[in-house]
Amino acid sequence: MSTARRIGRLLSLVLTGSVALMVAPSPASASPFYPYETNQAALTSASPPSDAICDRVQISSSYYIEGCFQKYGDRWWVRQIGNDITTRAYIEWENELAAYQGPLGTPNYEVYRDGQCLAAPSTSQWSTCEKDYYENSSTNYFGLKGSRLYWHVCLAPYDSCYTSRTTVNNG
Repeated sequence: MSTARRIGRLLSLVLTGSVALMVAPSPASASPFYPYETNQAALTSASPPSDAICDRVQISSSYYIEGCFQKYGDRWWVRQIGNDITTRAYIEWENELAAYQGPLGTPNYEVYRDGQCLAAPSTSQWSTCEKDYYENSSTNYFGLKGSRLYWHVCLAPYDSCYTSRTTVNNG
């Protein structure tokens, strides 16, 4: 085989390998991309169940915002009490999944989805957002077991978030 032909084959192999490297997905791109989820909560005449995990933030003596997470059913509850019609309560949340095992065998979590549940315009009624998260005990997208929610109760239009909770989703 001539030297020119050998160089041509070598270049062909190098270029083919370079293209394969550019096209092959990296481990970091294995996680799906979910756009930020914004949900308008629906008014309800019900109240959160007694086993819901709740936070209440007192804004003034006659005004507060409240948010709850109901594990069984993956439901957010949000409301504001008071007559400030220029603001709205909402819950901002992140769903984190166990993505890989750390050096000591404990899982490291990655954000899988995030979003908000915006209260229906009302001065006292609860409103809800229905979601569907991985359970802590089920095998998640990354092939491990582990799901948790990091969330806070917030006030729009100021984007002031208060309190923060981490909840294991085992419902």
